[in-house]
Amino acid sequence: MGSYVKKVQAEKKEEEQKQKLEKKRLELQKEQERIKVWLKSEKQNAPDKNSRKIPGQRRRIAVIVHHHTGEEQLQKLKENFKEAAAGLEFEVFTADIESKQNASFAEFCNEAARKATGEYLFFLDESVQLASECLNAMLLAAEQNEKAGAVGARILYPESEKAISKFAAVKSCGIAFHKKNRNKTWYWQPYDLLAGEETLEVDLQPSVQKAVRVDVMLVLRERFLEVRGFDLAYQSIHVKKDEFSETDLCLKLSKAGYQNLLAPAALAF
Repeated sequence: MGSYVKKVQAEKKEEEQKQKLEKKRLELQKEQERIKVWLKSEKQNAPDKNSRKIPGQRRRIAVIVHHHTGEEQLQKLKENFKEAAAGLEFEVFTADIESKQNASFAEFCNEAARKATGEYLFFLDESVQLASECLNAMLLAAEQNEKAGAVGARILYPESEKAISKFAAVKSCGIAFHKKNRNKTWYWQPYDLLAGEETLEVDLQPSVQKAVRVDVMLVLRERFLEVRGFDLAYQSIHVKKDEFSETDLCLKLSKAGYQNLLAPAALAF
């Protein structure tokens, strides 16, 4: 009798999870449709006085990918990016940042930025999947703000059997700071805004943030080089990317007079 009850309970729980997953899929689909409509309206109605885009000009993007799980996942990311970058010209720089034979995260990104010919640098972690309008939304945010520094995406948790409950919940909507104390010493700790929130319908207008994640980050190449890119001082602390590298870059851009932006219409997972 006990085993039968457990079986029934397990089946009920599984069915509830399936229903919850399907509901989240539908909500996400609805949000992506809302974004498409919003982007179309913004492109038609937004004033072009601050835009750096020349009519008829195609944007050239330098995609800088930091990867650490092998070529198969990297190839999947490249295919995903081709779909997200339809109508754009792009060049790709990649490096396995965990290989002892390769440079650190900061060195690799800085070197790729120097070699790039694209107007924009697009930093991308290999584990990230971009929604269809992600890059367009980030470009729109950058081109409609003459003081744009780093532009970040709204990063949500991807669909995963290991973490169904987190699917479509917010992973990061920009980075802020809170004051913490360790061993009687106060310091400012970066943290992800709205982490864990499940509401998808948010204001889609870009907002100014202290910092954004480098997992999905767009920045004008000339401005990245102006502030000397990522600080190599952090490579002795973390070989891989970390919040200190990305927040330091964003703070340098702010100090130089630029505004770091979150583009909520840019969805990534």
